[in-house]
Amino acid sequence: MFLLHQGTRSRAIARVASLPLSRSSSAASAAAGPETSLARSVAARCAPSAGHWGRRHASSSSSPPPPPKPEPQDRESKPMWDTVGWGPTLRRGFGIVTRVVRRWDHFIESYERGVFDRKTSDEQRTRMFILTCLPASGVQTDLFEFLQGAEQAAQAVYAELYSDQVTYPLEASDALASVASPAVVSQLLQKATRDVQRLAVHGEPRQTRIVLEQLDIGRVGLSHVEFRSVRKDDGREDEWLRIQAAYHVTEHLRVTSTGCATIDDHHTYNTTFKWTFESNVSDADAVDWTLVDMSDFESRPAIVKATATRQIKT
Repeated sequence: MFLLHQGTRSRAIARVASLPLSRSSSAASAAAGPETSLARSVAARCAPSAGHWGRRHASSSSSPPPPPKPEPQDRESKPMWDTVGWGPTLRRGFGIVTRVVRRWDHFIESYERGVFDRKTSDEQRTRMFILTCLPASGVQTDLFEFLQGAEQAAQAVYAELYSDQVTYPLEASDALASVASPAVVSQLLQKATRDVQRLAVHGEPRQTRIVLEQLDIGRVGLSHVEFRSVRKDDGREDEWLRIQAAYHVTEHLRVTSTGCATIDDHHTYNTTFKWTFESNVSDADAVDWTLVDMSDFESRPAIVKATATRQIKT
């Protein structure tokens, strides 16, 4: 664990000043300050009182026309120092270094307590921590609180997908639509629909209901972070963070029939997936984490049942 050796702090800090305003990494995030608590966002948006969780001129002269004026370079394509000047750039870099140093103990604690996904390297984890220190607004993301919110989000989404009130064909509830973007909601409904079709009683999805008995979250680790910043016309920064969490869960599903058949079956699956949450971090009051992207669900039976062999008489 090179992070724990003497000199790691200086090496990580030395890389900060060279980071551009928009970077991505294959790991997770960390910080502390004006909190960006995903847990509070989930609780507020999933509460019963919450509606949503949750946003050309031709010349008449015979002489050749003058050469066209060069198009002004787009502001976003210019280096930061050309847009805002060297002074603000240096102050920005100094602020990032200061925040990295101040939050370094939080990063070490996060590293030791297994906040990051096991498949990420030490360098990836360090880069992701630095990315969470980039917002000039001072908004900070507490890793432990974020993971708690990520777990609550999974519980809330599964409860909406596999409810005894849900019938085939599945439709998005208000609570589910408030948690995720429309594209993600569609992907989530596809998973639940495939499960109903696969486990349908007597091949009748409309007479089959799948209810979540329990969702065991074995492990959640931060696996990817992105930061982007766009300077507005008024000079202010519009800053965004994307944080991806890798899940390892166990689904306990109960299959029943709404028809004449008396079926009460139980299925258990080990499932892995990745969810990406995004929020505006330009201001502490603007923080509102939303599920904006996801990977495919990969499931396998947790308990392998023996299948009876049938002998065919000839």
